[in-house]
Amino acid sequence: MPHDVFVSYSVKDKVVADAIVARLEADSIRCWVAPRDVVPGADWGESIIDAIENSRIMVLVFTSSANASPQIKREVERAVDKGVYTIPIRIENIEPTKSLEYFISTSQWIEAFPPPLEAHLDFLAKTVKAILAGRPPPLPPAPPTPPPQPAKARSLIWIAAATLVVLLLGGGYFFAYPRPGPEPFVPATATPTAIPIQTPPEDLRPTATAEPTLPSIPAAPSIAGVWHDSENPAYTAHIVQYGNRFTFTRSGTLPDGTQFKVNGNGTISGLQLKSQYTAFWFNPIYQTSLPSSGSCSGSLSDDGAHMATTCNDTLFGYSEGEAFREE
Repeated sequence: MPHDVFVSYSVKDKVVADAIVARLEADSIRCWVAPRDVVPGADWGESIIDAIENSRIMVLVFTSSANASPQIKREVERAVDKGVYTIPIRIENIEPTKSLEYFISTSQWIEAFPPPLEAHLDFLAKTVKAILAGRPPPLPPAPPTPPPQPAKARSLIWIAAATLVVLLLGGGYFFAYPRPGPEPFVPATATPTAIPIQTPPEDLRPTATAEPTLPSIPAAPSIAGVWHDSENPAYTAHIVQYGNRFTFTRSGTLPDGTQFKVNGNGTISGLQLKSQYTAFWFNPIYQTSLPSSGSCSGSLSDDGAHMATTCNDTLFGYSEGEAFREE
């Protein structure tokens, strides 16, 4: 099948490579990607070489895994040797090794961070279409401005990354208490004429009252135990609390077989929670993995049995959700 773009990636980054192929092909850009387009029974090496030589553009998924892959170096070297336009899309904030930098130092890079990834894939599609049409590639877009409020829609990934982890980490209510104000300023005046002090009648004298007291700050509720995502109760997390600090772990399996594990820690102030986490995603079918990390904030109910949270993830952007503690 004729194609325009060869997608070069490490097997550990197949999730991202598949997303790139899906986005380009949505714009009718013909892609070649292994193992999908390797003809059954054909020699793997020959198929790769033929596909590169018959491509007009190579999109390199540049990550730490690709940086250390001898196979990626050979593919990029072949593309440069055949005059194939190379576009590295950098998923992680790392620098290429010297051997790889030799071949891609003059290429136009696309920085696929900060999240969300979809915005960077849109720019990649515009760049590829411009090059295929013989036009200059567009200028990189300005960094995205975070939305004022988290998006309401939740994707399956959000349910796993944000609803899972995020729901366990959250912010809360801020308490404001009255404070005594400064003494009023009294301008200087001329010495007043002495006025005799008159004692008011007994029934007009003020009676003594107790001094007003400030409301007390409620103690941080306990959140230790097993928690469940409100939309997907099968996803659980275990929280261990130490005073106003806590740690948590979360794990599970998505409907497509992808396994995830999350570790994090945070603090509690009144009914406010804040935390940070790292997550790891693994697909046993394709033997691919993908890391992410983020920070969260949200609010707790008075009894500490429910929480509502928002989260910003390095891969999936902003999200929100709710969780409840197991009785």
